[in-house]
Amino acid sequence: MARRRDDSVGLLVASLLVLVVAGAPRLASLEPEPTPVGAPTPASGATPASGATPASGAAGGSPGTEPDSGSAPANDGFDALLGTLRASYPERDDVQQSRQEILARLRAFADAAGGSQDGARARALAAEVLALGGDSKAAQAEWSAIAATSTTAADRAWGLFLLGSHEIVEGRTQSACRHLERLRAEFPESPWAATAERALGHRELQRTRVAPEFSATVVDARGARSEYDRASSTGKITLVYFWRASTPGCDEFVDTVARSADASLDRAVRDYPILAGKIVVLGVNLDRDREAFEAGVRRARPPWPQIHDGLGFETPLAGAFGVFRVPQWVVLGPEGRIRYLGSDVRKFYSYASDEMKRLRIELEAAVAPVDGDSTAPR
Repeated sequence: MARRRDDSVGLLVASLLVLVVAGAPRLASLEPEPTPVGAPTPASGATPASGATPASGAAGGSPGTEPDSGSAPANDGFDALLGTLRASYPERDDVQQSRQEILARLRAFADAAGGSQDGARARALAAEVLALGGDSKAAQAEWSAIAATSTTAADRAWGLFLLGSHEIVEGRTQSACRHLERLRAEFPESPWAATAERALGHRELQRTRVAPEFSATVVDARGARSEYDRASSTGKITLVYFWRASTPGCDEFVDTVARSADASLDRAVRDYPILAGKIVVLGVNLDRDREAFEAGVRRARPPWPQIHDGLGFETPLAGAFGVFRVPQWVVLGPEGRIRYLGSDVRKFYSYASDEMKRLRIELEAAVAPVDGDSTAPR
């Protein structure tokens, strides 16, 4: 599976460059990341490509967040290039085989566009392609160019956020903090400064492993509503999946966890009945559009309860866990500790499996006979 990024850029990657290759834990999706959290769209009209969508509901797609909240009218130059690329490379194999050619076209366009918004969008997309191909250093160079050469403060702030959020995803905490702290210091009024705060909070949760207080109303497949909070999770393993209908790999993830003959949760409970009732799965949808959410549910058919309130990245549960991009997975242990918080689905599977094994052993030990007494609980 992979990771994710911006909106106009996301369109290129999710639709044009279906470059999300199974097994590559890089970008969860080439869709652009969220727009800045809690802030109006930048006056310049630049569409922030990565991060979280503004709490204000500003339009404009951005990486993993709100697709159409807060962005200004698209620029014909970049959009024309995007359309040409989609037409020239309609299939994933076409994109993979022509990656260098695509990069050359994006870079030539960015060089000609200079520090304009179109130039920033082209560089951001080039960085996504590079990151998917495993060339993190070259991707960082593109993001750095956005931060250094863009003519608008909005785009320079966006470039710093892209740098910082990528470093968080890669686990390079010091570097991430350096970029995000610089963003907050140089562009304190930028919507991206608020998103940087959330990203730093996300990193702090990864460091402390202490689950935040949370409460949410969940709706199961039958439409029944119930409340779930941190206290409810005590003694259980809680798996949380933050997603949007456009998140690449969403259907495959649901199929694996819900319906795979070898890896589903049902299989785990059948093999170890002692785990029955001890595993809770929650889906948290971050689409603002109800129809997009419902279409995603019809397509993927997740069997577990879903949370959708139309608030996008301002959904309280997303705020509690510092979610600034999708997909994100959380594994909470029965004692309330965060075992995993991040966007690498392979790590999610690993931590969830380890946690289920640990809980199973503890539960079996608690009911094992003591001193030869086959009836006495332990």
